[in-house]
Amino acid sequence: MVDVYVSVEDIEIKLGKTFSNSTTPTVEQLESYIDVAEANFTEEFGDYSTGTVTNEIVDGQSFGLFLTQLPLISITTLEENSGTLFELDWTVIDTNVTTLGSDENNAYIDDINIGKVELNNPLMGSRSYRVTYEKGYTTKNMPLNIKEIVIADTFGQMFKSTLFKEGQVDNSEVIIDVEVYREITRGGNAFTGFQEINGILRDAKAKFKGNLKTYLM
Repeated sequence: MVDVYVSVEDIEIKLGKTFSNSTTPTVEQLESYIDVAEANFTEEFGDYSTGTVTNEIVDGQSFGLFLTQLPLISITTLEENSGTLFELDWTVIDTNVTTLGSDENNAYIDDINIGKVELNNPLMGSRSYRVTYEKGYTTKNMPLNIKEIVIADTFGQMFKSTLFKEGQVDNSEVIIDVEVYREITRGGNAFTGFQEINGILRDAKAKFKGNLKTYLM
């Protein structure tokens, strides 16, 4: 999963340190820590990477419909159920919807961050829609608040795997080599550094959740 939310280069820029096959941790180990951090983010907040969502079924109201995978980039096919709840009959009402707020289509993208799609001729009541669409951020345009969470979690994975051995702090020279805790604490006790990383991660998550609430209000 490396290069989905953050890259090795992102970590190197943050720490001012270059990783290779001879550093501690090695670049391969760092990639494994990033993998864990990215998986943790996806499990808690959802998948914000690029991809195609095929035949997602959502309920639409007179004000439009909301897709679940974010951010919404473009709609390949939008179908409306012209049948019943028990006998579905999908009818294509629009294709290739790419322009934000366009009046040229039967539907248009109103807000990419919350996946809101509006219809130019809305119906009263509710109806089911089936949508195939493109979503997500590339690594380069991944929002900084997402990167901040994954990077902080990566630091935590690095701490746990490199500094803590069988429940004890490893007081060997490897602590000097890693430098992660010195970046966070400007030196000092490794346990304190680990706690501070967890604090940074917790604050970054709280801020991100707050942003999500703002989007959905």
